[in-house]
Amino acid sequence: MKALSDSPPDSPPDSLRALVERFDAEPFDAPAGRARIRLVVSDLGSEWDVLVDEDEQQPGARLVSAPARERADALLIADLATWKRIAEDMRHGMDAFRQGRLSVRRDLHLGVGLLAATSGETGPERLAFSRVETEAGRLAVLQAGAGEPVVLVHGLGASKASFL
Repeated sequence: MKALSDSPPDSPPDSLRALVERFDAEPFDAPAGRARIRLVVSDLGSEWDVLVDEDEQQPGARLVSAPARERADALLIADLATWKRIAEDMRHGMDAFRQGRLSVRRDLHLGVGLLAATSGETGPERLAFSRVETEAGRLAVLQAGAGEPVVLVHGLGASKASFL
């Protein structure tokens, strides 16, 4: 993979552009069919929104400057070095999340779902998000790995983050 350089201050960093360019709608799940996910580069003080549209004709994502008055559905916050490492290899994203260098706020399903959808992984072991309708209501599902299925159910007060 080519080295990710810094971009001019008025354009998104190359690392964020690289992530969005490899967006794959298949493992992504936006309950409303659309999502606005804000990527914050904390040390630069810059914010960029990924607009995801799951339109059946042409699903995709695009990167735009974050408007000050528009509320994002999810926030992903990291410094530029962390974003570069995530763009080079998504496994760094999970490490950064566990170590507190990447934070996900508001809607974890959308935030981590975006990371999964921009990972570049295509095999059955990749992380994918979906929902399942049950008699009791809708359940959010994360699926990853290959082999015999294992079902994990988090306890009261926990969230998807405890499985990451």
